[in-house]
Amino acid sequence: AQSSYRAELGGICGIISVLEALLLAYPHIRTLRLSLIISLDNASAITSCQHSHPPRPDQPCYDLLLDIFYRLKALPIEVTWHKVEGHMKEKGKIMDRWAILNDQMDSKAKQHLRRCQDTPRPNQPLPTSRIQRSPRAKILSRVHIKTLYKAFTSPDLPLYWAKTPRMTPE
Repeated sequence: AQSSYRAELGGICGIISVLEALLLAYPHIRTLRLSLIISLDNASAITSCQHSHPPRPDQPCYDLLLDIFYRLKALPIEVTWHKVEGHMKEKGKIMDRWAILNDQMDSKAKQHLRRCQDTPRPNQPLPTSRIQRSPRAKILSRVHIKTLYKAFTSPDLPLYWAKTPRMTPE
């Protein structure tokens, strides 16, 4: 299910992808002192991305958080996080540059969601994911111990493995 928290994390992954592409295209900029401000209207997303240690597998959106953690760590860029108040336009408040940009991005995200909501996409594999697939070949966004236990003790699990190339029911 889509949430504003997961959407913000997806946006951060997109920002990181653009930065990685720029660093590949222009390797000489690695020698510069680079910094970036990432501004979000979701305080939980900011807090989750600021940790100096990898996320726990039971955290919501673990797949995205782990990807963000390792990819940010690998970038030669100092990242600063900025919290912007959301929905300022709807509240009739005076908007600064951050609020205007946030409003524009939120509008684009909502347009995209409306276009795609009838064709939901499963979670996609991420470059740095450590655990990606459940026994049913779905990409996990979070590791639930009880769900994993049920999946691994399911009576139809041998059939699943039998259908998997190079595996036998034994």
